Amino acid sequence: MEIFDLDLDGVKVITPKVFHDTRGYLLESYNTKISEALGVNFIQDNESFSLKDVFRGLHYQLSPHDQNKLIRCIYGEVVDYVVDIRKNSPTFGKWVSFTISSDNKHQIFCPAGFAHGFFVLSQTARVLYKVDKPYNHEHDRNIHALDPDINLDLDDNIHLSGKDKTAPFLRDIKNKL
Repeated sequence: MEIFDLDLDGVKVITPKVFHDTRGYLLESYNTKISEALGVNFIQDNESFSLKDVFRGLHYQLSPHDQNKLIRCIYGEVVDYVVDIRKNSPTFGKWVSFTISSDNKHQIFCPAGFAHGFFVLSQTARVLYKVDKPYNHEHDRNIHALDPDINLDLDDNIHLSGKDKTAPFLRDIKNKL
């Protein structure tokens, strides 16, 4: 396993070792060494299935229910986005993206204090999330994916859920973070 940092403090890419042979491959997608390296105890797995051009996100939970997430694409290909929403951070409102897929096997670590989303490039995609805290409806929040101040590299033809279509912009919620 290799872990390397992206341009936002704490956001990481994890690349497992993949062992190929004539039968296919084997990889260790998770072990406690990952939790130890990240300083996180994951307690739950969530899986989503999405169609091409779907954008899920930008989602987060308010403290004390904010989650650390380990995200991997187990089928298909997505562009994963992480936005810094720590209001006192020098990189507040900045984002990074990274393509993860069932082919490249990369995983993204999204720490608490960041909003997360992904855009589906393939016809379908299955994304698996490990989280360190359970979902809490009262603390669940989102930011509009087409927020002009964040300016993700998305076009207007993305498919959003009803909840994500009506999400606020970051400037409208900064004081509530």
